[in-house]
Amino acid sequence: MRYVELEPAEVALKAFNYFPKLKCAESVFKAIIETLAGKVGEPYKSIPSYIMSYGKAGIYAWDGTCGAVNGACAAISTVLEGDDSKVKPLVDELLKFFLSEMQPAFAPYDVNPVKVSLPGLTCGGMVFRLIKKEHAGFDDEKRVVFCKSITYTAAYKAVELMNEFLKSQK
Repeated sequence: MRYVELEPAEVALKAFNYFPKLKCAESVFKAIIETLAGKVGEPYKSIPSYIMSYGKAGIYAWDGTCGAVNGACAAISTVLEGDDSKVKPLVDELLKFFLSEMQPAFAPYDVNPVKVSLPGLTCGGMVFRLIKKEHAGFDDEKRVVFCKSITYTAAYKAVELMNEFLKSQK
């Protein structure tokens, strides 16, 4: 598929603002694919974001992979047409980034989320780490800001990685 360089912060802010209405996986996926639809057109215009709606809370609260990370990986795979030789290195970089940096690594300029080191990439593990550190409940505003910022970070990093890949192919 065609890809054009995107502005990571612009796409990430879309994802941030879609959450919590769309939840994490769909928010990240929609922000990336919708931005590409606006700049490239088809086939991106025909890809519905709801295909990622299952990804919320680690796959319908089964504590699977964080939905934001899942949505970012799905967008990378979509853009690179599922070509494992291209998709896997970018996904590997995305996952290593999430596990090696305090998260969320990025957030809109006026948002200051609590940052934690992640024990893994499951939704529950990430949220539990935050709740334990902050003595916050699941419905606490700190948890909502954390998840919105993880969504921002996943979209930002996915776009950054795809931009780097695009430049390496020229």
